[in-house]
Amino acid sequence: MSSPATPSRDRELDQLLELATPDLYRRNAFRVLGLDVGAETGEARRRQKKLKRSEALGLDDAAGEGILPLPEPPTREELQQAQQRIQEPLLRLADEFFWFWPAQEGEPDEGIDQLRQGKLDEARRIYAAREKNSSDPAAIHNLAVLEHLTALDSERNGNSAAQLTAWIAALGRWRQLLDSPQTRTRLRERIEAIGDPRLAGAAADSIHDALAEMILVVSARLAVHQLEEGRPAELAKHVWLLHSSGFPTELVSDALRHSLAPIDHRLRGAAEKADKATDTSPDTGLQVAGDLLALSVPLLRSVNAMLPADDAMRRGLHDEVARVALRCAAKSLMAIRPKIGSAQNVSWSGSLPSLNRAKRCGSASRKT
Repeated sequence: MSSPATPSRDRELDQLLELATPDLYRRNAFRVLGLDVGAETGEARRRQKKLKRSEALGLDDAAGEGILPLPEPPTREELQQAQQRIQEPLLRLADEFFWFWPAQEGEPDEGIDQLRQGKLDEARRIYAAREKNSSDPAAIHNLAVLEHLTALDSERNGNSAAQLTAWIAALGRWRQLLDSPQTRTRLRERIEAIGDPRLAGAAADSIHDALAEMILVVSARLAVHQLEEGRPAELAKHVWLLHSSGFPTELVSDALRHSLAPIDHRLRGAAEKADKATDTSPDTGLQVAGDLLALSVPLLRSVNAMLPADDAMRRGLHDEVARVALRCAAKSLMAIRPKIGSAQNVSWSGSLPSLNRAKRCGSASRKT
């Protein structure tokens, strides 16, 4: 039976979501240090010192060791962060999960050998054959990592032709792996093997679910990035991929909500600022309301594209923006009412589009 969730345990698992960015593999501790996932902490320390010495001497030969070394040698700060992550058992477990697993102990691993040489297509072929012939969980896992890494690299390099195929393959492999009971078994075995008392109360099932959410949050954060860059087609692509991945709908929605938190904060902050500005200068309320809507409406349309109509975050954002915009407009109209003459009536009538826009903003969250 899984250990009951506690606030401290939830906070620890939340650390994993902080790692779930498009740089997931570029910051992986084992990749940064050029180590295999079975490396002991002492080996990681020795490796870090070797890389620091190479950096001090202006050499980059040590940085080229390991599987798929980074294009640029890691900085001192990156080395320090990688060392710290290997010493933190939960973060180490996550970095192990998102790097290449070796074959069973004592067995040759041609796939890893090919990866060390940068021959990704050959490694992919070897793992696909192992998966087909033996349902080897390490082969399925390494294919998932390879496809996921390829998809993220294609996003960074702008290789649109490879993106969709790589994403479909990556998310499909991850779901296949996480659906397997063998994955939960391996997590329990690794928790026992790491043997760190800080993992003593960890529930393998909770960690399993957090790792699944990490995969989805990476894609969700890419979707939010496309939102912020004004690329609706790319935003729609990532949302479609998430909903087509086969992962549970609620888990996908959780990932999207988590990734939209900065947008939520931005919109609510803008609404609060508008409200305070109109308290200070009520007669500017119509202009403030118009500015708030100009900022908010494009973002809210993108939120609509990411979350269903009955989602609490979506409805709450629409309602908050509409409430504040109408409140700002009302304070403005009350302030100028004593001064109204024919000229002001013309100005007032010109504000009606903003008022109607605010009302539509509130009702839009109910529509698909």
